[in-house]
Amino acid sequence: MAFHKQSQTQQTPANIVNAIRPRVFLWQAIRLPMFLLLSVLEPVVSFVLGSLALLGVLTAFFWRFVGPAHFPFLLVLSVSLSFELVLIPTPRRSRSSSTGRFWWPTIAN
Repeated sequence: MAFHKQSQTQQTPANIVNAIRPRVFLWQAIRLPMFLLLSVLEPVVSFVLGSLALLGVLTAFFWRFVGPAHFPFLLVLSVSLSFELVLIPTPRRSRSSSTGRFWWPTIAN
């Protein structure tokens, strides 16, 4: 005859909710500052990548017509166009559709 004692720390719905609350708070404490940092850096990164793409394409064509015969034209052109391809899937959240107003995230209670 084996008697099984019930555990003192039985998981009730209140215990589960109380265990999840600190994790949710910690997640919000990490997620919101990271979102703000990335939303501030997005226009800077877009400008840098767009500038590198334009500068690379112009440099490739310049050296293709003026420069030496052994210039790696296709390599420079493909790297430059890949900078622009990186920008295609990134959403432009800094501007609303056609209103010109800035987009701000809303935090629900």
